[in-house]
Amino acid sequence: MTLPGLRQVEQDEEGREHRRIAYQPALDGMRGVGVVAMLLWHADVGWIGDGPLFSIEMFFVLSGYLITSLFIVERERTGRIDLRRFWVRRARRLLPALYGLVALVAVWAALPSPWGPNAFETTGLRGDGLSALAYVSNLWFIVGDRAYFGAFGAPSPFLHTWSLSLEEQFYAVLAVVCVLGLRRWAADNGRWVVVAVVGAVLSAVWMAFLARMGALTAEGLWPFGVDPAGLPDWLRTFLNMGGTGDQSRPYFGTFSRMQSVLVGMATAFIARRVDWSAVSQRTIEVLAAVGCGGLAILFLGTPRDLDAIFYGGFLLCDVLTAMAILGLTAPHRPVLWHSLSAKPFVAAGILSYSIYVWHFPLFLILTEERTGIGGWPLDVVRIGVSVAVAYASYRWLEYPIRARGLVTTRRRVAAGVAMVAIVVGFVVVSGSVAPPPGGADVAVAKPPNRDIIVVAGDSMAWTLGLDVNLLEGPDGRGPALLPAAKPGCTITPGARLNGDVRRQGDAETCMAWPEEWAQRVRDLDPDVTVVLAWGQEVQDHVLPTPGGGERIVVAPSPEWEAIERAALEQMVDVLSAEGGRVVLLTLPCLDADAADSEHTNTMAIDSARVDAMNALLADVAAAHPDSTSLIDLHGYLCPDGETFRTEIDGVTISVDGVHFSEAGAAKVWEWLLPQVQPYLGD
Repeated sequence: MTLPGLRQVEQDEEGREHRRIAYQPALDGMRGVGVVAMLLWHADVGWIGDGPLFSIEMFFVLSGYLITSLFIVERERTGRIDLRRFWVRRARRLLPALYGLVALVAVWAALPSPWGPNAFETTGLRGDGLSALAYVSNLWFIVGDRAYFGAFGAPSPFLHTWSLSLEEQFYAVLAVVCVLGLRRWAADNGRWVVVAVVGAVLSAVWMAFLARMGALTAEGLWPFGVDPAGLPDWLRTFLNMGGTGDQSRPYFGTFSRMQSVLVGMATAFIARRVDWSAVSQRTIEVLAAVGCGGLAILFLGTPRDLDAIFYGGFLLCDVLTAMAILGLTAPHRPVLWHSLSAKPFVAAGILSYSIYVWHFPLFLILTEERTGIGGWPLDVVRIGVSVAVAYASYRWLEYPIRARGLVTTRRRVAAGVAMVAIVVGFVVVSGSVAPPPGGADVAVAKPPNRDIIVVAGDSMAWTLGLDVNLLEGPDGRGPALLPAAKPGCTITPGARLNGDVRRQGDAETCMAWPEEWAQRVRDLDPDVTVVLAWGQEVQDHVLPTPGGGERIVVAPSPEWEAIERAALEQMVDVLSAEGGRVVLLTLPCLDADAADSEHTNTMAIDSARVDAMNALLADVAAAHPDSTSLIDLHGYLCPDGETFRTEIDGVTISVDGVHFSEAGAAKVWEWLLPQVQPYLGD
């Protein structure tokens, strides 16, 4: 594969006319391996684990090394660092693809169903896109309490831009440090190494601290005797003391990830300090082999959901990357240099930025529901389309601007107009897409001349009631589905234990369900309220004790049953207050193959828990025959009592084993509506 620029200096910051350091194809080869691993990870190839998340860390180290090397050489040759030229080169390198990404998302958001986005996929779209353009996505996601690991619902098409934002923040820090520091310590490579290494260690310690705070508060503990609930929201977020156990805060954080670029900086100064003529070929081979081999083990051997990586795992990746860089860039080339300099690896490395920018939204757009393809063939399509689009972007959009710039006034004006048009178009389109289906605290309008079905419950109910017009029918007079779901919430107080993972929704928000659902019933006067809210109710409950401690209520148990029964009785009273019918759906067995710490599968597939919950639902329905009915969703989705039907009549019911896909929800309603129909008005 021949790419424009393959024989030019392809590091992130060079211009064709500003070749300052020798081109190292093996470093592009490293990036190529990393981006391939990232593609496989995002394609959810099961055997690869979570190791490819280290590929981003490797990219950061490489960037730190290359940027620092360029600054050092420029300082030595010219006596100064031209920051204006540096930022112009960065803009020419990065902005074309980024604005192309925003344009792609804008076009997608404007498309009608099925190729256009559903309500889940448009949540927060405008803010996500604008923060990406401002290179503050990582901070935006932190402030918005957005999870990277185990996020509920569809990911944002801009989720991956957190790393682009981090990298630009790193560059800003490096530029200032190098401009000021090289004036004072220009020839003191050793001092630079010490400063960079100390900074990297402090960054790694900060990451570990944040991860530990997250783990402790998720267990209900008070770090340093401080009650997290008593802290201001901003401080609780800053210290990762939200109590959810999610580790997105240290993952997104600028300083917690600064260790990578600082190790890259140290590597650049080490490379200049070493007298390579005195280094044996054997030592160089060992450096390259240990570095590359260690990275391979991290990429392939890191299991999923391993929080231990936050306690030095990223720093280990940084050190291994530094060893690989030193070995591969040494004057005496090691054997691995020839392997990583192979054209396929180098080509993938040259395209790595383009592939990274384009692949994530394309993966989200090219779903099984939209393409009719599933399994590994869908993975092949996604990867193939991503690489093809990335090549086209590089060849006809990015490279011409990067290599030649905007040399005429006409081109500069045209580029400016295009950028403004893309931003304005995106803002307009992202503001006009349908908002996500509201929870019980969001006002919704009652459609005229249609029967009303309110869908109440947790995130399972949310996905079941996404489309208000799902049941409309050809005459436009079918029932309307209106939401009263509270994703992530329970109907009983306290945290939940899902195996060893503690999880708790916002208590103030979640426990407001009686008032909010009562208001929804008064506003809409529904004919039927369908309720599915039991996914977290089958987990063990963690309740406070009068002395400030905690106790665990095991599910099932007599105490658990009493707590759940009281909540169910209250729910029936609230939802039937205006005379509408309450339909309780039994809890399905869910999908054992999709079990993970963020979903309820790991306990919900315990038949004793499922059976106890469903028996209690049946008991409550039988006690209120005039207002309440029970429909056996468990029997429909789990006909043998324990195996979830992931596909019915060729339709994928759930993509994660818990929440319904858009087509899956329609399929469930195809089965459910005839059973609800007798309770609807004429």
